[in-house]
Amino acid sequence: MLENFLISLEILWKGMLGIFVASIIIWLAVVIMEKVTSDKKTNKESEQK
Repeated sequence: MLENFLISLEILWKGMLGIFVASIIIWLAVVIMEKVTSDKKTNKESEQK
């Protein structure tokens, strides 16, 4: 019984790590896309002023 519990804990931490890594990757993609597209918006706004 304890052996099954330890095996399930191993699966659990791998799944939680996978979710954490995926969240970090999505966050980094959003930050990069924001920086890439924000330059165009700020240039247009500064030209209008």
